[in-house]
Amino acid sequence: MQYKITMGNDKKIRLSNPGINIYQGENNCDTMILLLPASYGETDFLSSCVLLNWAFCHHNPETETNENILSPDGLKGNIKELDLVESDEREGYVTTKIPISIDYTQRTGQIEFWIEVKAADKTLLKTNTVAIEIKDHINITEYVPKEQIDLLSDKLVQMQQLLNSCNLTLAEAKEEADRATTAAETIIKLMQEWEAEHGSEK
Repeated sequence: MQYKITMGNDKKIRLSNPGINIYQGENNCDTMILLLPASYGETDFLSSCVLLNWAFCHHNPETETNENILSPDGLKGNIKELDLVESDEREGYVTTKIPISIDYTQRTGQIEFWIEVKAADKTLLKTNTVAIEIKDHINITEYVPKEQIDLLSDKLVQMQQLLNSCNLTLAEAKEEADRATTAAETIIKLMQEWEAEHGSEK
């Protein structure tokens, strides 16, 4: 499913989604779509460095503020440069898709996003922030015997090994096909050269 972050001509970004939940630990299950005007004022987004900034936050009810918190890998947030293309959905807009990976879902709480546009070392534009909530979920390892977890881990390893073997076989098959194509092209070229040289002798 998709979250959509849309920037209007008022330089505000708005978040819309189909009411989906994102849970801690999910990886590339859902997608963010960013839809931005192709330009704002004299700033052309396709020729500028457009960044998606994000930070882990926790709402403090006592102060009614969002406080930055650390992720398990020690980060408070990150920056991603956006690879924008012209939008087929909306004329005069540019777009990109970002998978919601484990980078975003490694802890529960809110992630605040905002867009920043830079040129050289100057900031040309900043937007407001929007937040996506990462929800907690039951950790099955706390309820299932260790033997079953180990068995599942073994099965996952076997599946990964099978996938690696299939990928290797496909790569080898492609190499064989490439060699056959090269050999066929060489034979055709030699036949054409022979025909050009001896064809008039018939």
